[in-house]
Amino acid sequence: NNIDYLLLHAGVLEANKQNTEAVMVYERVLELSPGNPEAAILLGNLFLEQGKYDLAQQTVASINKHDADNFLGYYYQSKI
Repeated sequence: NNIDYLLLHAGVLEANKQNTEAVMVYERVLELSPGNPEAAILLGNLFLEQGKYDLAQQTVASINKHDADNFLGYYYQSKI
């Protein structure tokens, strides 16, 4: 699955401190699969680590824009 490959690739980039590239890959996942909870949470966490709190909040909130019943979006929003 292309989404799974991209998520794995982004994780490897992030682990290697290539955060700019990781952000681009996570954003690509969200273009292909809007509201993808895994991508939104991982990207939100990356933004949080970078001190980009507004972007982190917006990214995690995107989960519930596409799936209002997904508890993960609400849970992670409460953590930011």
